[in-house]
Amino acid sequence: MTFNQKVILDRINLYLDSEGLRKERLAKRLGKSPSAFYANLSGKHLKTAYQFAVELAEVLGLPPTYFIEENFHYGFR
Repeated sequence: MTFNQKVILDRINLYLDSEGLRKERLAKRLGKSPSAFYANLSGKHLKTAYQFAVELAEVLGLPPTYFIEENFHYGFR
């Protein structure tokens, strides 16, 4: 896993945990099985880390690059 991918996945996990979002429900909204969703969150599907971040942001109603942006600052406002 590259630094950027790890940072993006850490941001996603921070956001989901802080917001109290149910990962099983998000998996369903993304059309993924819970096991595939958790594999994405843990970085097991590295080739799709960026695409996963974009798809998840869109499902959450956030800008597509929300988790990827250099100036990401969730929880630090």
